[in-house]
Amino acid sequence: MSIDHSSSVKSRRLAEQAIGDAMDDLAQRNDARVRRESEQVISTRDRVVRIGLVVALPVLVMVTAWNVTGAAAIAAPLIGLRVSRADVEAALKAVVEDIEAFEADYGELPVNLAETGLPTGGEWRYTRLPDDRYRLVVQLGGHVVTFERR
Repeated sequence: MSIDHSSSVKSRRLAEQAIGDAMDDLAQRNDARVRRESEQVISTRDRVVRIGLVVALPVLVMVTAWNVTGAAAIAAPLIGLRVSRADVEAALKAVVEDIEAFEADYGELPVNLAETGLPTGGEWRYTRLPDDRYRLVVQLGGHVVTFERR
């Protein structure tokens, strides 16, 4: 049995040629990358990310400042949110009902409003008084309403 050395030489040349082509392609890609970096070309993806950050960052800062400073209460009159006295009285009545329900469930008045669930708007002051009495004062929308259980 004889081995054909010419076919193995051809295979070896083809493999070397393929490796050479791959090395040339890699060199061309590296050259192109170096040129792009030296010219400081910004890719579309980078541009989109930068634009997104430029838009999102000020919005994030404003929303955070709004929430932290409680600017909603300050801005409410400016943007036209009006609260009637009847609305404030209805909110007060709902909190009084929560306090009464708490007392019915636990046999005592809550120590603070957090035990019944905090009201969402306005400034609320709850004071426990002697003899199972309490005072609840709400300031909301320019109205001050007081409830005292006797």
